Amino acid sequence: MKLEDLVYQRSLICCERWVNTFKKRFNEIDCRYDPVLGDERIKVPYYILDSQNPDVELRFGIASNKAISALRIKRVPGRYLARFYAHPQMEDEVSKIIGKKPEGYIEAFPTASARTVMPADFPGYYLKLHLNIRLSKFIRRLRRDSVEHSIRISDVLHREVANGRAPESFAFLPESVGLTYDDIGMLVREAKPFPLGDNRIMAPLFSLYGKDFKNPDDPTLFEQLVKLHRRKPIDYFVNEIVTPLLTNMGYFIEKGLLLEPHGQNVLVEMDKSFNIKRMVHRDFQSMYVEPRIGKRFDKHIMGKECDPEVSYSLVYDQYVGEYVFDHFAGILEGAYGYGKKWTQTAVRDAFDRIMDQSKFPRGHYRMAKGRFKDNETKVVLINERPRWR
Repeated sequence: MKLEDLVYQRSLICCERWVNTFKKRFNEIDCRYDPVLGDERIKVPYYILDSQNPDVELRFGIASNKAISALRIKRVPGRYLARFYAHPQMEDEVSKIIGKKPEGYIEAFPTASARTVMPADFPGYYLKLHLNIRLSKFIRRLRRDSVEHSIRISDVLHREVANGRAPESFAFLPESVGLTYDDIGMLVREAKPFPLGDNRIMAPLFSLYGKDFKNPDDPTLFEQLVKLHRRKPIDYFVNEIVTPLLTNMGYFIEKGLLLEPHGQNVLVEMDKSFNIKRMVHRDFQSMYVEPRIGKRFDKHIMGKECDPEVSYSLVYDQYVGEYVFDHFAGILEGAYGYGKKWTQTAVRDAFDRIMDQSKFPRGHYRMAKGRFKDNETKVVLINERPRWR
């Protein structure tokens, strides 16, 4: 993809699907719904649910009109009627659980996560859907407690930003409305960040280092940005990508929240001159919280699910270090001749300057190889210094 193509409205979907370095592992997604090779648009079924039904729960976070309109929520005396969207691969399963066929369908674009779709008429929101199949190591179910957790995290982030305390480099996509039937759910995620930028351009972080599936000869967006701004590549990487990522992460660690800023969970926001302005964070289903704020939450509390140092190491050393920094290091070496040790030293210096090293173990943890039974994560301790701290 050419950098100038990012100004077009559909560029974000193109980046989500094709400007990416995908690793296909254990995926059970139907080929029609595959983000890379699947259909351009898919039909997403919906059901009309009545909040008087004891199996139905409609949960509002700090919701916008866009999020509410996504579910076509209709208030009638004493109750709500709302649309419950299901992933098309789950139509038979969801119809059986709810006890009826879909009332209708909308057209939507798949995104990189496969279970999150953007309606084709681009109304300003995403739909995150229950997907009871394996993508990579995990089965991507969306249960009631995960819907609640996501909205609670979103509300905490909203308060920090609204109070003016969060870093200027931070923004996020609010998860504003959730709807569940029994123990399956869906979420509405805003497409515009909070706080709102000035008609800025956004691309997934993985699109800066990923090759374009359809135009493999194009330089990466990172290389194009370095050339446009005439910056020293290692300085551009550290100052424009590493520093804001760690600043955001470090700030919310102080607040008891552990962001997961890997390549898929972060959008890079740029102005019309392609200057990076903010890192826009999204997807809070599996975010860990520290016990001191755990009373607000029912799951992913450090010390209950796993030791805090395991959480910190997995997120930083594997999700950020291996899944993000390793890719940039490959570009810096291959395109510019920076040895990986040079890049590691630069990132380690930034880590020491911004992050609290005491939160992390001497070695590092990573997820065990292979698939996990019933999503029970297994980790292994590696008694070596991690590459990026």
